[in-house]
Amino acid sequence: RYAARITDARNRLERARQHIIHSTGTARLADLLDAVCGRGETLRSLCANDKDKADRMEVELGLALDMVAVSYEIVRAAA
Repeated sequence: RYAARITDARNRLERARQHIIHSTGTARLADLLDAVCGRGETLRSLCANDKDKADRMEVELGLALDMVAVSYEIVRAAA
Protein backbone atom coordinates (compact mmCIF):
# COMPACT_ATOMS: atom_id res chain seq x y z
CA ARG A 1 0.00 0.00 0.00
CA TYR A 2 2.81 2.43 0.88
CA ALA A 3 4.63 1.67 -2.39
CA ALA A 4 1.41 2.30 -4.34
CA ARG A 5 1.01 5.73 -2.71
CA ILE A 6 4.59 6.64 -3.58
CA THR A 7 4.07 5.53 -7.17
CA ASP A 8 0.82 7.52 -7.35
CA ALA A 9 2.54 10.64 -5.97
CA ARG A 10 5.37 10.32 -8.48
CA ASN A 11 2.88 9.91 -11.32
CA ARG A 12 0.94 13.00 -10.22
CA LEU A 13 4.16 15.02 -10.05
CA GLU A 14 5.15 13.87 -13.53
CA ARG A 15 1.69 14.76 -14.91
CA ALA A 16 1.98 18.22 -13.34
CA ARG A 17 5.45 18.64 -14.82
CA GLN A 18 4.19 17.64 -18.27
CA HIS A 19 1.21 20.00 -17.89
CA ILE A 20 3.60 22.89 -17.27
CA ILE A 21 5.89 21.91 -20.14
CA HIS A 22 3.03 21.52 -22.61
CA SER A 23 1.44 24.79 -21.49
CA THR A 24 4.60 26.88 -21.66
CA GLY A 25 6.79 25.03 -24.15
CA THR A 26 9.65 24.85 -21.67
CA ALA A 27 10.61 23.07 -18.46
CA ARG A 28 11.77 26.30 -16.78
CA LEU A 29 8.82 26.65 -14.38
CA ALA A 30 8.82 22.92 -13.60
CA ASP A 31 12.55 23.08 -12.86
CA LEU A 32 11.95 26.07 -10.60
CA LEU A 33 9.35 24.07 -8.65
CA ASP A 34 11.77 21.16 -8.35
CA ALA A 35 14.45 23.47 -6.99
CA VAL A 36 12.28 25.30 -4.46
CA CYS A 37 9.64 22.74 -3.46
CA GLY A 38 11.68 19.60 -4.04
CA ARG A 39 15.22 20.43 -3.01
CA GLY A 40 14.39 23.32 -0.66
CA GLU A 41 16.49 25.95 -2.41
CA THR A 42 15.56 29.59 -1.92
CA LEU A 43 14.82 32.07 -4.67
CA ARG A 44 17.64 34.26 -3.39
CA SER A 45 20.15 31.42 -3.63
CA LEU A 46 18.98 30.61 -7.16
CA CYS A 47 19.52 34.27 -8.12
CA ALA A 48 22.94 34.65 -6.50
CA ASN A 49 21.38 36.85 -3.79
CA ASP A 50 20.02 39.35 -6.34
CA LYS A 51 16.85 40.63 -4.62
CA ASP A 52 15.29 42.14 -7.75
CA LYS A 53 15.79 38.97 -9.76
CA ALA A 54 14.44 36.89 -6.86
CA ASP A 55 11.35 39.11 -6.70
CA ARG A 56 10.71 38.49 -10.41
CA MET A 57 11.30 34.79 -9.96
CA GLU A 58 8.73 34.78 -7.13
CA VAL A 59 6.08 35.72 -9.70
CA GLU A 60 7.18 32.79 -11.86
CA LEU A 61 7.02 30.46 -8.85
CA GLY A 62 3.47 31.63 -8.12
CA LEU A 63 2.48 30.91 -11.71
CA ALA A 64 4.06 27.45 -11.53
CA LEU A 65 2.19 26.69 -8.30
CA ASP A 66 -1.07 27.82 -9.91
CA MET A 67 -0.40 25.48 -12.82
CA VAL A 68 0.20 22.58 -10.45
CA ALA A 69 -3.09 23.37 -8.69
CA VAL A 70 -4.87 23.11 -12.03
CA SER A 71 -3.05 19.87 -12.86
CA TYR A 72 -3.99 18.41 -9.45
CA GLU A 73 -7.58 19.63 -10.01
CA ILE A 74 -7.44 21.72 -6.84
CA VAL A 75 -8.66 24.68 -8.89
CA ARG A 76 -10.20 24.79 -12.32
CA ALA A 77 -8.79 26.71 -15.22
CA ALA A 78 -11.05 29.39 -16.60
CA ALA A 79 -12.66 28.32 -19.85
